Amino acid sequence: MKKIVLFLFTAAFLALGATEYKFEIKSDKHWKMKAGETATFTVQLLARKNKKEPFKAVTGRNVGFLYSHNDVTEKKGFFTTGEKPFEYKAKMDVPGWIQLRCTLYDGKKIATQKDRHGAMRQIIGGIGALVEPEKLQVGVEE
Repeated sequence: MKKIVLFLFTAAFLALGATEYKFEIKSDKHWKMKAGETATFTVQLLARKNKKEPFKAVTGRNVGFLYSHNDVTEKKGFFTTGEKPFEYKAKMDVPGWIQLRCTLYDGKKIATQKDRHGAMRQIIGGIGALVEPEKLQVGVEE
């Protein structure tokens, strides 16, 4: 009896660990924006138990985010996933780039999953845009 209970517990644990996660991150703007425009980034965490299932929205998970522009971190924070996507509004008044990166957490640790090669990888996603890239200048000549 103990062996059966241990087997069922192990099988349930392995089944939970087999969930595949991914971020769906979108922008309402083109990747190339004008200075002063506001982009709205939406973030949705999706998961599926096996490859035959479609990905579905995941609720109640902790996600860390980092918004940066021109290599400067502007804001860090956390949000809890829900049925509706998380929204972040970003704008820049000078040429450069903006970026939003997201990381799934499992408690206080960064969550990981096996990739297609069997290596453990962090569950991360990101999106960015260039603001008037035609006006960017080389910082240091080589």
